[in-house]
Amino acid sequence: MRKYFFASLIFFSIVLLTFRAAGQNNLDEEYQPVRIYDLNDWISFKNSNHPTSLAVGKDFIYFGTTGGIVPYNFYSKRFAEPYSVSDGLVNDNIQAVYYDKNTDYLWAGHPGGISYLTPTGDQWIYLSAQDVMSSANSITSIGTYKDYIYAVASGGYIFRVSRIPGQLDYVPETNLSKLDIDWNISKNDPLPVINNYFFHPNKYELIKDGKIIGPELREFNVSLFYSDVRQNIYGGVWNLGLLTGDSNIQTLALHPFGPLNNSINAITKIKNGFCLASSRSARSPERSGITFFYPRDLEWEYVEPRFISGFPSQVINDVDYNNRQLWYATNQGITINNRKNGGYHKLTVQDGLIGEHIYTISLEDSLAWVGSQLGLNLVYTGQYSVHRVHLTPDKFHTKILKIKIGSKDVWIGTDNGLYSVNRDDHKVKHYDTFGEQIKLKQPVVSSYPAIATSDSLVIAYGYNSFLKHNLKKNEWSQLPDLPEVNIIYDLALYENYLWAGTDKGAFLINLDNNSQEHYTKVDGLAGMHVYRVIIEDEDVWFGTNQGLTKYYWKKYAFTEN
Repeated sequence: MRKYFFASLIFFSIVLLTFRAAGQNNLDEEYQPVRIYDLNDWISFKNSNHPTSLAVGKDFIYFGTTGGIVPYNFYSKRFAEPYSVSDGLVNDNIQAVYYDKNTDYLWAGHPGGISYLTPTGDQWIYLSAQDVMSSANSITSIGTYKDYIYAVASGGYIFRVSRIPGQLDYVPETNLSKLDIDWNISKNDPLPVINNYFFHPNKYELIKDGKIIGPELREFNVSLFYSDVRQNIYGGVWNLGLLTGDSNIQTLALHPFGPLNNSINAITKIKNGFCLASSRSARSPERSGITFFYPRDLEWEYVEPRFISGFPSQVINDVDYNNRQLWYATNQGITINNRKNGGYHKLTVQDGLIGEHIYTISLEDSLAWVGSQLGLNLVYTGQYSVHRVHLTPDKFHTKILKIKIGSKDVWIGTDNGLYSVNRDDHKVKHYDTFGEQIKLKQPVVSSYPAIATSDSLVIAYGYNSFLKHNLKKNEWSQLPDLPEVNIIYDLALYENYLWAGTDKGAFLINLDNNSQEHYTKVDGLAGMHVYRVIIEDEDVWFGTNQGLTKYYWKKYAFTEN
């Protein structure tokens, strides 16, 4: 569901790019955006379960969170896609949000300054306060009085700007108590008495003084609570999510929003959505675990492994889905979740796995291909029977980094080069860095951590170069290197296009002419480390070190080339 969609004028688009680049940690000095974008071409989702403020607009409630601004349509009672750095905000750690009903401008306070969105919705404009305060100081309060917007930052800094914005002025002598300022709704405001409200569904209990107890007996605090003239309630619970409710019947509903972990290194498609996971667990008391995301309705569900029997680790390296089963690769074996009955099953070395540090999993209908630090396993998914597969006659231990199932062969990236295993007779082949078949135990000074397959192509990355195999012609070739890239985490193929997720952003390669486009945070990526790439319909999804990003790539790829 889109927040807005307006055709972007060239002039405003250029202004947008100027302000978008301004706050990206000086990324504009090193990178430039690939092109001029429309608002909503890029959307990023971050953990937005720490609400700091809210604003009441004409059609929307705007929740300010530490992961961006989340709009909620109070007529349709549906959330819309968030505003974040992908839309041009210089920082999505929003500490104050304010809607000016006279001008219809939406204001956002964040570290380093203040930003506003014009009524046409085609640009965020940044007003920096860093000539007065450091980037560590954040605007925490925004309000209006007569013809001005007032903003207060941590450290006591006071600023003022015209409601039809111009320059942000530092006004330290202003006595705010003498002005009748209409301030934003903030987590710093005192909470009303809310002891007699009930959650629906009844998973949480409001005990007293804004404290909530959950099913694991953890306590959480209401950070925002606002009731409008129609007795509708909007607010938030710190570390749990956004809050809606009805004062008339005293009911509340919690709405988690965004991935539980912003660092996303494992993604797989599930029915109507995605499963997201991370190998970097958050520190207590922050919640950490698995996220289920359903994009059509913008609904989010979480599973925290530490509260599940049979799920021994919060470190998840990979995940795959087939036949209503989710298979998680962890540093303590495999955990299998049957989505039909909700049960969990664990496999370790005691069940026959050759190693417990599982890097990669790839599923067929009845087989799971599992790669560990010591070698390859086949697991029959019906009975979970485990079999070891040796890639060399001498049963040499080989670290399995990536497994991709092709139409006829399973392609396996290892710390000793690239292997393939025929899906029918399980015949193993070994390749050098030029694609030449070599002896199975012959050393190859190259690891292959990323592989992409299609019906006609296999592309693997190793030895700082791409190896391309045309399956129809049975020809091997190499693709040009990517500039300044140290690590390639993932690859994805779509027709004649190859997406590469790297430690320097994402690259799109046209395989017809080997042209490259380099995408970074100045384009709209949430983070520069792109761990996973998933292509779906019109969009490409990126799991990054700072959130989940969606890019409407076909709008440009199939019209400009």
